Amino acid sequence: MKKQKASIELRSQAEKQSPESKKKKSEDSSSPDKPSRKTGKGSILIVEDEPEILHFCKIILEQYGYTVFAALTPDEAIGIIEQHTDGIDLLLTDVIMPEMNGCDLSKKLVSISPHLKTLFMSGFPADVLAQYGNLRKSLNFIEKPFTISELQSFVHNLINNKEI
Repeated sequence: MKKQKASIELRSQAEKQSPESKKKKSEDSSSPDKPSRKTGKGSILIVEDEPEILHFCKIILEQYGYTVFAALTPDEAIGIIEQHTDGIDLLLTDVIMPEMNGCDLSKKLVSISPHLKTLFMSGFPADVLAQYGNLRKSLNFIEKPFTISELQSFVHNLINNKEI
């Protein structure tokens, strides 16, 4: 299997908005499904074999107020979860990694910490992911590349038991 490179692109653009669109945006951002910055409560274990993506996700989620543990390998993740069996709410894991796939890692970690929820992420095409089940139709799957808002929303809703 050939490993594909993934990237995350950050964009910032000045928005020219009418007063009505600014008001609408303000109202939308106060909705319970789209929490504002610094509202995250809970802890997350991120497992990603690409250091840049791991670092990006960690920084973003910490900025939203979450406690974040980061692991480049499944073995590191197992060590972290063994130290914090009741303290981690969510596993955010890549599906395809060199040592162990994300699905098997999730099963292993849930056996150690049964309350742990999992959010899978991948940039691989559907035919490659098919061997891991139909993750793309799963409520607990986010496709790379994703936006900061999408990541934050998925994480918030999973930790707070809301439908995605």
